[in-house]
Amino acid sequence: MKAALIALTDRGGAVARALAGVLPEPADIFLHVHCSPFPAWARPFRRLKELLPEIWQEYRLFVFVMASGIAVRQIASLLHSKDRDPAVLVADEGGRFLIPLLSGHLGGANAWAKFLEEKTGALAVITTATDVNGLVAPDEYARRLGWRVTPLANLPAVNRHLLEKGYLTVATEFALAPGHPLRQDPNYLFLGTAGLSPGSKLSRKTDRPSREADNINTLPADAGSGGGARNAGRNSAGTGRAAQNAGRNNTSRGWALRDAGRENRSTGAARELDRREVTPGAQVIISAFPGTANGGIYLVPPVISIGVGCRRGIDSAAVLEGIEVALERAGTSSLAVKGLYSIDLKAGEQGLREAANHLGLPFRTFAAEAIQRMNEEKGLSRSGFVRKMIGVDGVCEAASLLGTEQGVLILPKVKMAGLTLALSLERSLSWVSAREIPNI
Repeated sequence: MKAALIALTDRGGAVARALAGVLPEPADIFLHVHCSPFPAWARPFRRLKELLPEIWQEYRLFVFVMASGIAVRQIASLLHSKDRDPAVLVADEGGRFLIPLLSGHLGGANAWAKFLEEKTGALAVITTATDVNGLVAPDEYARRLGWRVTPLANLPAVNRHLLEKGYLTVATEFALAPGHPLRQDPNYLFLGTAGLSPGSKLSRKTDRPSREADNINTLPADAGSGGGARNAGRNSAGTGRAAQNAGRNNTSRGWALRDAGRENRSTGAARELDRREVTPGAQVIISAFPGTANGGIYLVPPVISIGVGCRRGIDSAAVLEGIEVALERAGTSSLAVKGLYSIDLKAGEQGLREAANHLGLPFRTFAAEAIQRMNEEKGLSRSGFVRKMIGVDGVCEAASLLGTEQGVLILPKVKMAGLTLALSLERSLSWVSAREIPNI
């Protein structure tokens, strides 16, 4: 995480240097050029309005050692969205207070403030309502776990429900280990997952359920405060071909709230919550197939691996277009992609590297022996031409599976001009594959 600390005065520069000294990675300090004598450890600037547009995209953490009003006015025109803006803190010249101004959860500003408080003794002034009330918001969990949130427009309403009601109902397509932080949080009530397989799409339909208490045992999969679902026994993740059409199928699933909210099974914590108080539907859905949330949000973990084979010299635009087509066919989203994978022979392929960089994804390749072993073990698609050219039966399907821990092929090989693509999905979110990343 690249950090920039900005100060206007000598005293502010001293505070910036002290804060930078406790950060886990080297940081850049920007100091107004009028400070004298100008220190060798700082970079000079004349005007904030000229400096900030130049460096805004370069850093993920900004600490302004100055009045908060100055910082607010200077960054206002640079703001984009919750998921793209950097963390912004303001510190006073006395080094007594640290105030997160922007991206408290997704950007980690609150976590950075607490970290600096612990290291320096300055007081972190946290104003985010969920934090103040001792609650962990879903977007904070998303940041810690490296997941994505969509749609962001629904996030305020979901957090408001957590604040006002003290709980959120959660539907998940993946098994979460008992030690998973979401399972440990008594404010997150998980809905049952009987009959649901990894990769099957959650309900996109809403039927108005009865408000009678006896009918609240079975809750719909779709997010939002209203909504219902019909049970369906079809498994859309058993084979790659079935899941290939996931984006075109609206398969409704039923979800049962364990003990109707009386007890959160993940922790055994007693919940003094009347069954009639539980909002029908899930406010939070953990899924690799985000759709229309109807008032709730999706937490999207990185569980989709893209395997790719290509002709030599393919350009990144063709790769990106192919990825878009493949994701659409599988009914999933780029938010769920964990990486781009291929054979070692393609490790230096510029088009693949540029496409991965454009999407902010890692690009990894595997030895031909590992690719062929996967082809044989899984009985994957074979190509005599590929076998003749590079000595393996195929690349994209095997590479996509190797990109997962114990994944399942959800989109078999798709052929395009000079390009083959396949998608695989993690079977579960084990504590190993979905472990909580550090707070900062």
